[in-house]
Parts: sequence; C-alpha cells; structure tokens
Amino acid sequence: MKPLIFLDFDGVLFDSVPEVYRVCLEVARNFSDDYAPVSFDEFTQFRSYLTDAWQFNRLFSRSLKITDFKSLEGIDAIEADWVFTHRFFEARKRLMKDEAWAEFMKPYEFFSEIKPLLVNNDNDFLIISTRNEESIRRTMTYNGVYGLRVFGQNAVRKHGSKLQVLEDLGFLRRENYMIYVDDMSAHLVPFYDKINLCIQAQWGYDKNAKSAYSQQQVASIIKSFYS
Repeated sequence: MKPLIFLDFDGVLFDSVPEVYRVCLEVARNFSDDYAPVSFDEFTQFRSYLTDAWQFNRLFSRSLKITDFKSLEGIDAIEADWVFTHRFFEARKRLMKDEAWAEFMKPYEFFSEIKPLLVNNDNDFLIISTRNEESIRRTMTYNGVYGLRVFGQNAVRKHGSKLQVLEDLGFLRRENYMIYVDDMSAHLVPFYDKINLCIQAQWGYDKNAKSAYSQQQVASIIKSFYS
C-alpha cells in the first residue's frame, strides 16, 4: 500500500535548538529592558515543555519568567507573549538574511537516511509543523530537498491544530497507509484514532516514552514501503 507520511520538523528532521536559541538571544539583546538572556542549558530544559513560540517569553521575560516549566500547561498567552512572538519572528527574518543561517539547523541522521525518499517520492511526504513556513523551506532547500509540501505556523493557526490542517485539506481521506512522526507526545495524541501509525521520535525534545522509536527504527519502517 502506498504510504502518506506526515513529518514534524523541529526535533524530527532537524535539531533547531541552536537556531531558536540564537533568535531568542537576539530578541533579548534588542529589547534588554524587557528580556534577560538565559544559559543554553536552561533553554534546552525549557524546550522539552514548549508547544508554541510565544511560550519562550515566559523564559526570557524579566517580569513574567517562570521557573516551574510544567506550569506552562496551564498558561494561556497574553498580550506580552504575542509581543515577544512578533519580535521573535522579526528577529528570525533579519537573521535569515545571512546566507549561512541554515547552518544553524543541524540535520538528524534520520533526515539523512530518508533524504533520497524525500527527493524521489516527494508526493508521499509532507511536513506539518508549528514553525514558520519560510524557515522550513529555506532549510530544506539548503539541504537539497525541493518541492516538499509544507504546512507550518500560518496553517496551524488558521485551522486550529495540526490535525485540523490535515483534516480540512483532505489528507486524511486518502486511501493511503498514513504515518505521523513527531517528537512531542502531546502532538501525537489527537492522531491516534485518525491514522494508521503514530510514531514518537526518541531523538527529539520531549521526554521519551518507552514506546518511542530510534532514528534507525523509524527510517527502517519508512524504507520498508519502498523496498
């Protein structure tokens, strides 16, 4: 059966932590009255609890900083969070003008393993992510993958969730064996009764469940459809 494979971006195809950290530091540097820099170690710990870019404000903000990262689950965004979000994407846009920007996005071994399939069977794959589309496309192009369908931050905000994007655009009605790979367990839960196979990436940013798969295991599952 022909597969249709949905891939998260951050924490599945690329390790984006260095790039995101760099953008946040740029915001903190430009608006030092509002934000204070944090260490890379603290930032990495925080990343495991993140589901949306606005939440970085709660790490860098001088007035709204939190220390209990788990408390993010009960926090709704306020105006100050959206101000940070706007500044974040403006800072990323400036940094992306540097031709070497994409070098901060480190491809995982998993990406390298399935890259030939992404290139030669691009209609079987799509990227669904909360990251902005432009940075995803720029990174994929830099790494030699062109034309892959990408649904990012704008699509998720318009439709309400990753699942809703795929449902509204008709991808879940196709006669395919559907696989979704994401490192964040919270993103996988809504898909459990909607598609054939949900896979948590063991190598990403979330705390790994016992059922999470390694890079080699996930690559082997996907390759098995083409052998």
